[in-house]
Amino acid sequence: DPALRISYLSEKLLAKLPGRARIGLSAKVALLGLVDEGDEAGRSLVADLLAALSRGEAFKGAEIKVQAGGSAHWAEVSAAPLPATNGAGGGWRGVGRSITDRKSLEMQLRRIAFTDERTELPNRYRFDEILAEELGDGGRASRAGGILGVVKVDNIGQIRTNIAAPAADELIRRFVGSARGTLGPGFALCRLEYDEFGLWTC
Repeated sequence: DPALRISYLSEKLLAKLPGRARIGLSAKVALLGLVDEGDEAGRSLVADLLAALSRGEAFKGAEIKVQAGGSAHWAEVSAAPLPATNGAGGGWRGVGRSITDRKSLEMQLRRIAFTDERTELPNRYRFDEILAEELGDGGRASRAGGILGVVKVDNIGQIRTNIAAPAADELIRRFVGSARGTLGPGFALCRLEYDEFGLWTC
């Protein structure tokens, strides 16, 4: 409706939703109320969509993460104004579909692509991405500067070659645990190579 409240759910969608999610969505609640309060980007997007509706502008393929039935769901929504009749506004016609399965798969693939499997640290590709975000226009480093470092753990390669790979892997894991505890949450610690780690903070 004009307030972006969900007023109709298709039978096909209802059949796919678990019970509590179905009850939560069936109530005529504002879509903004389904977006997690901590999701600033999601709430900003919904606010932009509401503004577009108020201006009579159509939008297509907006992806919104909502909370329903105690779990997260992704919806793709589109809407367009209907022609006015007798000088009065014609209202809106919109459509939405669940893209939760697709988004879940995308997040899984991203985690595999950007995470080191042995230490579960971000890998070199994610480190490059972090630096691009922080050093680019609007990034924190562009305003306040930052600290960048590379740490190499000595002799791990020799231990891996001359003693055993599992022993070297265990030392790497212990180093990561110690580094995390020492550095604290303000640092990004990423694994670049087998025995090299990147550090970033600002």
